[in-house]
Order: sequence, then structure tokens, then C-alpha cells
Amino acid sequence: DFIYWKVWQGGMAYASTGFGDQNNLITDRGRIFEPDFQGEPGFRVGVGVNLAHDGWDLLLQYTGVHSDIEDRVSRDINDEQIQLLWPFAPVNFFSGFHAARADWDIHMNVLDVEWGRSYYVSRFSTLRPFFGLKGLRSDQDYKVRYWSTDSVETMDAKMDVWGFGIRVGLDTAWCFARNWAFYGDMALSAAWTRFDSKRKDHVDEAVVLNSRYKQYGMTPILELQAGLRWEMWFSDDNYHTAIQVGWEEQVWWDFNRLIDVTSQGPLGNLDFQGLTLRFRFDF
Repeated sequence: DFIYWKVWQGGMAYASTGFGDQNNLITDRGRIFEPDFQGEPGFRVGVGVNLAHDGWDLLLQYTGVHSDIEDRVSRDINDEQIQLLWPFAPVNFFSGFHAARADWDIHMNVLDVEWGRSYYVSRFSTLRPFFGLKGLRSDQDYKVRYWSTDSVETMDAKMDVWGFGIRVGLDTAWCFARNWAFYGDMALSAAWTRFDSKRKDHVDEAVVLNSRYKQYGMTPILELQAGLRWEMWFSDDNYHTAIQVGWEEQVWWDFNRLIDVTSQGPLGNLDFQGLTLRFRFDF
């Protein structure tokens, strides 16, 4: 598969405008800034075998996604100041922030194992229920810098994640013409996950925060996909080829466990959505 997904994670907002006090009244509406999440290319490869027993099949597939994005904001300090949304501990050393920049980098590596069985429920409809396992390995780095009139404050947060769990799902297809079908697939996983989060903050060269937090928890994962497929059997049905294109969405609940000094719980979900183009050959 060739994939082109938008990678988005909740709880990543890093700066805001629109704050004032009795001496500096606000006349315009401010806004909240987060990294400029964009579409990223990736890939998925798989290999399978049709088992001799009762028409079952076995599939092993790997998915790799990498996203590296940044965002920045600056203001004239005489007109409007920037409010920090990733505060430093115990309090900010300086005031008068006029610029901020966020850099986010994430690598996702996912391995799925499926045992499934395809069968016709009517002349034009097929189902493939399956069950299996999901394994994951991920690392991300989130660095935010704030510039004030006095100094530069830097927040550097890292999170390494691994997990594994049970995955179940259902693949469906409706054949509306010769060689053509609409398909819709879904899968649910519950992955036992270890989160290893680290954070180090600096004001200029001075370290003002250095912390680490290891936690374990169950991560629910929802995968949805729908699209159009063309397929053909040939050479006395000994060979099969297929091309399909569809829209895929995934939700990884409560995946953002970066250290936030104002919160001890999950900061948001990790979401993928975008185009998936598949090429398949059976022999």
C-alpha cells in the first residue's frame, strides 16, 4: 500500500493570543496555535498464505508512518503578547513573550497479524471476519521555544511507546459489476501499552525542569476504511490481481502522554486519515 495520511495529535497547542489585563485591553480576537499538521506519505506491506484447512488465511502486514512538522508565531510586543500554553515549572521566569516556535517529529511502526476466512453471503457480497494481534513501536519529540524580551525558554519533550494486544475486525465487499466492487473494512484493537515520557526545560542555558514518567495502560484503536476495488482472476483462476483506492481513518485514544506540568492525565488522541492505494497479487 501507498498511504498519504494526515497525522494529528490532540493537546499539542503551544501558544495563544488574545490575553489581556486591566492595563492592556484586548480589541481583537486572538487565536490558538498548534503545529501545522499536514499530509505525510507512508507505506504498508503485507504477505499472506491461504491455509489448507477450511479455507482460512494468514496475513502479516507492516505499516510505517513518519511526520515531521513545525509552526511558528510572532507578534509586535508593543501591540500584543503571546501566552504560553506549555508553561514551565514552577512559574515562568520572564514575561513579555513575542515569538514562539513548535517542532514535532513522530515515527510510527505497526505490525499486524491476522487469521481470517472469506466467504460469500450472497451472489454479490463477501465477508472476511478475522482476529489476530497488533504490535506497535513509536517515538516522538516535541520541542517548543518561547522568546521574551529577556531570554529564551525551551521545552523539549520526548515519548517512547511500545505495545501489543488483540485485534479483531471485518472486511466487506459488494460486487456491483464484473471485476468491480465497493469495499468497507473495520478493525478494533486493545493494545497494552508502555509510555516512557521525558521532559527537560531550559531558560537560556539553565535547566529549570528535568523529569521522567513511565506509565502503562490499555490503548483502544479504531481503524476504518472504504473505497473502490478492481480485481481479476486469470490463468484458470490460479492467479489474482487487485487494485483499490480508498479513504482510511484511525483513532488511537489517549495516546498523547507527553509531560504537561499542569495535567497528569492523557492530553489527546492520535489520529490518522487520508488516502490508501493498494496493489495486490496472489499466486
